Amino acid sequence: MEFFEHDIGELRTYHVEGIGANLNTSRKEWICEDGPDPIDHPFFGVAPIVNVASVAHPEWDYCPWHNKIYSVPLPHVVEDATYTAPYKALGGFIDLYRCTDPHLGIGKDRPGGLIWPQKDLLLCAIVTYAGWPEQSKDVAFEIKYPNGEIFAILYNRTNDDGIAYLRVRMPWPCDDPETIFGTWKVWATVDVACVVVNDTMEFKYDYKVNIWDVETDKREYKHCEDIVITISYGTYAMVEFNITFTMTVVDASGVPFGFAYNVITIGGAQWCEYANGAFNLTVHVVKWARPPMGTIYVGALNGFPQDGGSAETQVYTLYITILAEWAEP
Repeated sequence: MEFFEHDIGELRTYHVEGIGANLNTSRKEWICEDGPDPIDHPFFGVAPIVNVASVAHPEWDYCPWHNKIYSVPLPHVVEDATYTAPYKALGGFIDLYRCTDPHLGIGKDRPGGLIWPQKDLLLCAIVTYAGWPEQSKDVAFEIKYPNGEIFAILYNRTNDDGIAYLRVRMPWPCDDPETIFGTWKVWATVDVACVVVNDTMEFKYDYKVNIWDVETDKREYKHCEDIVITISYGTYAMVEFNITFTMTVVDASGVPFGFAYNVITIGGAQWCEYANGAFNLTVHVVKWARPPMGTIYVGALNGFPQDGGSAETQVYTLYITILAEWAEP
């Protein structure tokens, strides 16, 4: 990074770690050459080289700030640096990505994150020539199952901004629908000036959240004891969502006697890796719960049904023993 210093009439080179905003430089003869009793100050006589701009600190009315717009000098080392300019195609180019916010998939062959059962897959493909939008170009989209079979080949034409849109709803077969979960792939191709250009995008088709395991703190419970469960979950979601986890416990005669829930923020997964987590829920065994067994149902929703929420994964079921005994006081 180079700055021209008017005070000394020279072009000086500086190395700054990271990214700096509002970077100022200051060339002064000495720190604390002004102000009250400068010669007695411990910083007097130190020559600054680089000062990074910051918010003025009027409460700091002492040297070395002196109410200036810059902070104290930073230790530095001048090093060589390399700048890599962003890629910009000189000819025809197509970029396939998710239309929804955030626009996952932007960039050549970048992944498109997670889509969950029965949802719309909204795709955008922007076509340009040397950065200028190509209008009225017919774009072909090919979508494949994880096993490589073709799911669909569809088409659309670019608009005034050079963007072709595609909307397709994900399938949910009647029998064993989870067998089509996995990594799907989309190809988008277009002919620009007799050159066919393409882009690809992979995405994960899976539940928004998976309940991996539910464990109880023990197998048998007496009346008036607490049932503590640990829920382990994971998601392919790269963006964040709020998920409501619920726990309902039913006695031997089918009567629910306990309910608990927790709202967890999930997401932040890296491509091809689950973002996992775990937490606890507690339910009390009431005195009227009928033995000898109980059933625990654990599920996950995007909101309570009374508010229009719906399930986001399969229910997890496990069984416990309810003893015909009182817990010790």
